Amino acid sequence: MSNTQATVALDVIKSYLSESGVSANTLAKGAGISAAAVSQYLSGKYTGDNENVENALLGFIEAQKDKIQDAPIVEIDTVRRINSIANVCRANGKLAVICGRAGTGKTTASKNYAEKNRGTIYVCADLSCTAQDLFIELVKTLGIRPEYSLRANFLTCRDRLTGTKRLIIIDEAEHLQYKALDLLRSLFDATGCGLMLVGTEILIHNLRGKRGEYEQLYSRVAIYQKTVPLEIEDVESFVSAFIPKSKHLANTFFKLCGGNMRILALLVWDSIRIAEVNGIPISADVIKSATEDLVS
Repeated sequence: MSNTQATVALDVIKSYLSESGVSANTLAKGAGISAAAVSQYLSGKYTGDNENVENALLGFIEAQKDKIQDAPIVEIDTVRRINSIANVCRANGKLAVICGRAGTGKTTASKNYAEKNRGTIYVCADLSCTAQDLFIELVKTLGIRPEYSLRANFLTCRDRLTGTKRLIIIDEAEHLQYKALDLLRSLFDATGCGLMLVGTEILIHNLRGKRGEYEQLYSRVAIYQKTVPLEIEDVESFVSAFIPKSKHLANTFFKLCGGNMRILALLVWDSIRIAEVNGIPISADVIKSATEDLVS
């Protein structure tokens, strides 16, 4: 490698560290090189095989560029509906339930709303989430150290949230057992905060109970909205945000994604990558190649 090439390589690596926020130690670990060697290389004091270090670091950096990026928010139908419902819940202290198939954009839209609307509390449940786990997370979002007692954590949330007119969003709420759901109902009643439960269709059945025995909980639901698979207009909006003059490709993406937002995002990013690697424009054939990559 010539001195000019070495200088360019060093500039690329330093630029990556500066722009990505990745630390030199993380870069070293990802490239399989000691942190000391990378530190010496960056300062121009490495006495070993500089070219080997450069190739390893550049290879790691290139691999990061090939990773699928998080898709920016595009105003698809699910985003518009969730934004509207969240606003109503927060302003009027209502309880809403948003249900739909996986991949319809519920989580992305809910997280985006919480990020853009200060004071919104967002917690994502999972299969291991007990009532205590849930309220520990809620207490943490308030900037308070949680207690070992579920009762103490519930009271902390109640006291801190009463009269604040905040919105609580619980994502993947279908994973919550009745105890956690009923405590959320009690928190909702006591504080006047809006509450939005987001999940798959299983959630609505959990709220009702197998024999309708959870009427006290289900009767609080003021708004019920079911998300739907992507429409062609949603696909056109999403694809156009990343691929200029791509309206003629939207139908191909629409057919192959099956109305699933996650699959659409993967297809778009993989199509862009394939086109860039091969130096060709994105076409129906490129999109189909991306589909084969997803299922291979």
